[in-house]
Amino acid sequence: MIYGVMQTHYGHEYRWLFTGEEILNQLSGRNYPIELGEETWVSYWPIGGSNSSDTKIARLDSDEAIKNFLTAPEYNDYEDPMLVDIAEFLVTVDVEDGSCTQEYLDKFGLKVSELIQTDDINGHYATAKKMIEELKAVGYEDFDYNNPFYGNNRDMRYSELYSLWEQCCNRGRA
Repeated sequence: MIYGVMQTHYGHEYRWLFTGEEILNQLSGRNYPIELGEETWVSYWPIGGSNSSDTKIARLDSDEAIKNFLTAPEYNDYEDPMLVDIAEFLVTVDVEDGSCTQEYLDKFGLKVSELIQTDDINGHYATAKKMIEELKAVGYEDFDYNNPFYGNNRDMRYSELYSLWEQCCNRGRA
């Protein structure tokens, strides 16, 4: 059985394909039992560390489901991302870590480079850039325009930027 594995690390979403046997082998040293069902969640695998999300492992029952997993639009676990998360968002299909991903990419005639998705979480990147430009144009001074996604405002939530933009630019659309 093939499983789609999805995990984010610093806003970068990684996707792999693993056999059930390989997943169980890699997770065998865990202190808690792992049973692979239709959907299973684990922590700190394949990428460990506090800046990694929990990992979603989904059973893929057909070639169509496998291809759909590899080519699906981004998934994210952010309802209201910070500006830094919006800027760093990236989706990569990974062929490392003991996965069988490359075998299926070859089977479907897909290339890793064709599956990369950048610069957007729910369409927020382009909209955030536009709102920041409009804040600057109306003379709002308390914003780090030189480094809007990584500077002093890096932890600002998208909803906070929207509220600020709505208040300062006297508009209700973005």
